[in-house]
Amino acid sequence: MVQRDDGRFDAVPGGAPANVAVGLARLGVDCRFLGRFGADAFGPLSRARLADAGVRLDAAVDTDRLSTMAVVALSPQGTPEYSFYLEGTADWGWTLDELPPDDPDAIHVGSLAAAVDPARTVISRHVHRLAAAGTTTVSCDPNVRPKLGFDHRSETARIVDLAGASHLVKVSDEDLAWLYPGEPVAVVVARWRRDGVDAQIIVTLGAAGSVLYRPNGAVVRVEAKPVTVVDTIGAGDAFCSATLAALSDADALGTAPKARLAALSDGDWARILAAASRAAELTCSRPGADPPSWPEWEACR
Repeated sequence: MVQRDDGRFDAVPGGAPANVAVGLARLGVDCRFLGRFGADAFGPLSRARLADAGVRLDAAVDTDRLSTMAVVALSPQGTPEYSFYLEGTADWGWTLDELPPDDPDAIHVGSLAAAVDPARTVISRHVHRLAAAGTTTVSCDPNVRPKLGFDHRSETARIVDLAGASHLVKVSDEDLAWLYPGEPVAVVVARWRRDGVDAQIIVTLGAAGSVLYRPNGAVVRVEAKPVTVVDTIGAGDAFCSATLAALSDADALGTAPKARLAALSDGDWARILAAASRAAELTCSRPGADPPSWPEWEACR
């Protein structure tokens, strides 16, 4: 539920992984959404948004529960402030037998379904299985939600565990500031390396762009272009979609994921981050989580 300028609210289907799926489909990537839909009016609304974008829903689950609701109010600068209605809703009921047994080229996880039990435990086991199989690139965006009152220590441990099972981690500087107050980004990355995180770690810095910390020690920085911000809803999700789409274009997803990502040069990664920034900038320039289509993205690359 997104607040309009007149104070009323619009019902807008979303959620971080769903936004990433829509973004991928709009960029021409074959993808499916693993989600649990509510039995209320919001369930069909969410299904329609994904289906209209071309996302496959053959592995999605219909439930008898209500949909999870996020209420989004915007600051004068267009920054979203979220409150959530979670108790007993559809997202948290995952069981292992609801998840598909096959190994995709890539899987992207994160946000609340990966943070709230019982879904948290089920998704963690699924991701660790795929990582151990070595045929799937695991991507994550923790998308930290401090207002939900998570225990700081256990939430930090959960995110480190998820990052440790991933080959690609996208995290914002705001996420890291909550997880490790007062610590510079480079210090946090060094801490994660000591804790066993061997992923390509992308840190988004808002208007300052993004920076990639590679397992080999290389650092790749890309500046953001100025943009007139309507709001920042879904900007990080659009960044993830475009990153994964660019990696798909480069044949860098799938079997032997660490080797595939390591084979990309720093210049390759700079172009990927720049393309991801363009997608995020386009999303910021219009209301809501509205990632770009392929023609829009190509025009800005």
